[in-house]
Amino acid sequence: DRLQDYPCIGEVMKGMLAMAKNHNLDPTDIDAIIRAVFQEVQSASQPQGTRKNTLEVMMTLLTRYTGTVKTLGADFIFGIIQLVDGEKDPRNLLIAFRLVACVVRSFPREDYIRFAEEIFEITSCYFPITFKPRPNDPDAITKEDLVDGLRQCFSASPVLAPYVVPFLLDKMSSTLTSAKMESFATLDLCMAAYASQNDGGIDSNIMGMLPDIWAALRTEILSTSDTEIIKRGLQSVQNICSALSSNPTALSSFVVALSRDCIHQIKSLSDLKLARACGQILASASRGSLAACQNVLASALPTIHQRYMHIPRHEVAFRLPLLDIVIDLVNATSELDNNTNGGESPLSSYIDHVFDIFTTSLFGHHDTPALRVSAVEGLSRLLIVAAGSSRDSNSALLPEDKQKAILLQLTHIIQNDADKVVRNRALDGLVLIAKSSSERSLDLIRTNTVPVLLKNLRALFGDGGDVDMINEDANNDAKVLQDLIMSFTKTSRASSAQQQQTSSAGGGCCGGSKKSSSSSSSSASSSSSSSGGGCCRDNTNTNSDDMDVTISEDNQQQGGAGGGCCGGSGGGGHSHGHHHAPSPAPAPAPPASNGGGCCGGSSRQSAPSSSSSGGGCCQSEGNNNNNKADDDVAMPDTHVTSTDQVKIIYTVGDKCSNILHALSRLGGSSEAIFRDVVPALVGLVSERSEGLRASTRIHLNVISVLSSVADIIQAWNENSSLMNYACDNTLPKLVEILLSHVNNGAGLSSECLEQVIRASGDIISGADVASQSGMVSRLLASPLGKIAPDSNSNIKQLLPIFTSIISQLKSGALVQPDVLLSMLFPLSLGSSDYSLIASKCFASILNKIPEGDIVDKYADLIIAEATPNKATSSSVGCLVWTTKALLLRGHALAPKLGGILTYLAGSSSNEISSAASSGFDVVLADD
Repeated sequence: DRLQDYPCIGEVMKGMLAMAKNHNLDPTDIDAIIRAVFQEVQSASQPQGTRKNTLEVMMTLLTRYTGTVKTLGADFIFGIIQLVDGEKDPRNLLIAFRLVACVVRSFPREDYIRFAEEIFEITSCYFPITFKPRPNDPDAITKEDLVDGLRQCFSASPVLAPYVVPFLLDKMSSTLTSAKMESFATLDLCMAAYASQNDGGIDSNIMGMLPDIWAALRTEILSTSDTEIIKRGLQSVQNICSALSSNPTALSSFVVALSRDCIHQIKSLSDLKLARACGQILASASRGSLAACQNVLASALPTIHQRYMHIPRHEVAFRLPLLDIVIDLVNATSELDNNTNGGESPLSSYIDHVFDIFTTSLFGHHDTPALRVSAVEGLSRLLIVAAGSSRDSNSALLPEDKQKAILLQLTHIIQNDADKVVRNRALDGLVLIAKSSSERSLDLIRTNTVPVLLKNLRALFGDGGDVDMINEDANNDAKVLQDLIMSFTKTSRASSAQQQQTSSAGGGCCGGSKKSSSSSSSSASSSSSSSGGGCCRDNTNTNSDDMDVTISEDNQQQGGAGGGCCGGSGGGGHSHGHHHAPSPAPAPAPPASNGGGCCGGSSRQSAPSSSSSGGGCCQSEGNNNNNKADDDVAMPDTHVTSTDQVKIIYTVGDKCSNILHALSRLGGSSEAIFRDVVPALVGLVSERSEGLRASTRIHLNVISVLSSVADIIQAWNENSSLMNYACDNTLPKLVEILLSHVNNGAGLSSECLEQVIRASGDIISGADVASQSGMVSRLLASPLGKIAPDSNSNIKQLLPIFTSIISQLKSGALVQPDVLLSMLFPLSLGSSDYSLIASKCFASILNKIPEGDIVDKYADLIIAEATPNKATSSSVGCLVWTTKALLLRGHALAPKLGGILTYLAGSSSNEISSAASSGFDVVLADD
């Protein structure tokens, strides 16, 4: 009764909320509370706190006493609509959105279906959310909280789809990027929710909206230059295909419409940019699910293959977008999880088409780097898919011999190709193969590419280095590989021709190739983009208790999605260059084509290419009176022969550089390859150690090898396992090689020494204490641990390596510090060029060892050597670095050493005073 007293309503609602949360109520009490609130409380006239408590009372009763509340049926739903309608405060809206979603999900469909439009209207007015939180808001409400709550309302039931989906499609046409992005994200979530709530079925209303959904997505993707909108639109295509994958009929309806429009644009090539965008749409749909991928590939690949082969070789601008589209489709299949499909790839039925396009592009366009770059990328991606498709070589996507041939071709390119861009793309592909999750991919690299590179590198170090022989061998290898791969292509074409002859007459419209597999795949996530919404108006009322979220007046109208721009008629793009029909217009024959034939003028009169299994959509409209075999089809420019090969002319240095660059990249991509390559390179330096001397023929090559070793180690310097391996094996071997070299009286170039120091620094810094300690013990047992001021100059050349290793040790790795200090102290005081190096290393040891007699002992020795009558420039240098070391560790003797340094700065000897004065820069420096 107190609810009838307006001033008491706020306190009554507080009491009701406490009672609903903390007491067990009878069904009659629950019924009485709900009906009293709906009848007596006019929510819109209440302050924010009372409105919030009212919503919380209803939410609590619904969640705690769901069965009792559901007996109220339509009365409860109608009352909730009245409570929520017109709410603006974000604190209340969070509860209101949860309450609406909970009502829809809790009540039977027949109870709320008649209120579907009202539920949509009271929530859609907030889309897109426009909210800017106040600074230091104690409730910590964010825009993302409100956006998520509204999405839960929209996606609560498929009953809302006839209102929500057209509304979101209409919002996609907004001029605000934020509204577009929010529409994409909300549509994705709603479609996934609607499909899952029907246990895999799709409501008939949703089925009817699929054409509108595709039309809206098509318009947004193809009619804008904003890359973020395109990216988000493509993501929505993928997400919707994934959502529909549980219903084959719905998925087929969506993908068929999508494929039809996109393939029409791709075949016509009237707008190359538009065709490329359509290819991205097909790839995004393929990523949605295994079923979507199979549908897209069945429609697209045979048609693209036939279209590609009918384009004359010299019309590169028309071949390139088709090639890139095929690469996109191959990439899409590689992102699918095919474990439930017995390891079979969706590409299985169309591998011949893909292989044919890639090899034709690679070998038929030596004067067109752009096509060859894409072909190399495509072959790399294809090899990754093939290697990961099955562990059984008999059922693999590509037979083992084809996989090996592709890999060796890429290996040949990275060594010998004249175009740097092509070489780098091939190397990128090999690195990608090595990094792929498939063990077979890595094994292919380790058993084929790495041995070939190491073998050829070793040959370059042979006596004489016959350049002509090296180039001749490379050209012969290229011819053998090219003939092998093209024989695969010819076999594939013959197989496709046989399939076409045995298929039903008339071919098909891109659907002749049937997919035999029947398993499913989980969808792979592609790129993601942020979603946000709102028109960024701040409607926060800072002068009252309420903070309003705007209800947009223009949100009251609902409309369908905007029309598409690439419908069945092929309109919607501005033509670039020639306007082509599905088969290209006659063009002049390319000059001096070794393929022979009539590639220019008769493509529309010849029979359709028999290399497309199951027929295609690009069949000639001319005289179809020719049923020749594949080799007689009027596509001469697609048949590549060994005469198309470019002769390879390389110097030894060029080829050595190419090989070492490749080994560095590959060694830095896989731990297993690291263990293959680094020991082999170090072994090569050991065999040809004369190259460590500057005046030798192979000196530059040896420097390059050592640099590659250092590069590979640097790539893994944060991998303690590999650095421990290198500290236990690689570094001792390098030191051994250098010691053997200088002990024979040979000089050591500074460039070689620099690369070894670089490698040793990364190894020591990344290794653990145990491996570091083992390395110190080896050094002390070697001639390096016995260097003295009177040692010969050759052995002293290696002192920088010794000090570099010792200086970077962790404190616990400093075994026998007294031995190290007793060796370094005399060298620090010597007059040779190595005194400064020894002083730095000496100081680094003093900085790391525990305080005690050893530190005090050598501090006293420094003081004795730095007296005014005895000081030399070397002893002052040692004093400077020792002062810095003790100062950094806060040792008690540091002030005393600093005082001595100050006194020496006033020495009458210009040499001593200058050394002491400049020493303060060292002591006070940060490093």
